[in-house]
Amino acid sequence: MWRAVVLVAAMVVSASAQPITRPSQVTATKAPATKTPATTAPAKRATTKSKTKTATKKATTKRKPVAKARKKRTLKTLKRVTVEQQSAQLASVGRVSYRGDMPPGFEWPVTTEMMDVEKGCEAELDGARVDWQHAEAVGKIADPIAVPAMVFGGVAYHSKWEKAPFVMDCQLARMLVRLGPKLAALGVKDVTFGSVYRNTLVRFGGVTGKALSRHALGLAMDVVSFTDASGRVVVVETDYPKRDALLLAIEELVDHDKDWRILLTPKNDPISHKDHYHLEASIDFSAGSSR
Repeated sequence: MWRAVVLVAAMVVSASAQPITRPSQVTATKAPATKTPATTAPAKRATTKSKTKTATKKATTKRKPVAKARKKRTLKTLKRVTVEQQSAQLASVGRVSYRGDMPPGFEWPVTTEMMDVEKGCEAELDGARVDWQHAEAVGKIADPIAVPAMVFGGVAYHSKWEKAPFVMDCQLARMLVRLGPKLAALGVKDVTFGSVYRNTLVRFGGVTGKALSRHALGLAMDVVSFTDASGRVVVVETDYPKRDALLLAIEELVDHDKDWRILLTPKNDPISHKDHYHLEASIDFSAGSSR
């Protein structure tokens, strides 16, 4: 009898007890954790990029008017004039008149008349005691020579990039010798040039023409800076816009010197000649010319 009572009591307790669940089952029954959608982070980054682009665009938009205004001020300061205007203003100087792109009397191959003019040039260099020597023929230089010391009329010339020897036509050396004392009178001691001979076409106003540059004839030199007796270096690119007195004086000197064609500077060509002075010997190769 008592066994039957114990059995009934055990059945009642088992029915009222909570079921036993394994840990793995507990984990599975938990509600899934709330996660941030995967698109949220990229959206933020995209927003940041968009803001950055907008800021950059605004900054660029602000800079453009400033750059344009600065350029206008620079051009106004330079008082740009055309080569034609300069030619008209300097008609009384008496320089050689060029009918085309090449010097009067220039022909290729070199003619006897041209060599007669070059012989006169060589004699003038000898008279000035310039140490010069014949150089190998290059391009269309009528009388190629080299001056080892690169000193003309007491003024020393140094290349910014190239290495000696510097080949040029005798006529360029001749005019540099004549120009030397005049530059020295302005206080110039040294000249730094970019190039003398190079086989290129004329380039003016950012446009390349069809004619040979006078560099290809050995008659031109690009000057990038001048050094005065005190050691001050005057750079065309940075000091001409400031209207440096020495640069303006040199420009005035060469423009009124019949030995040279009109000087090309940032004033008459602020695009292709913004950083140098283009010196070009003016010569008439016509028969009988002794210039």
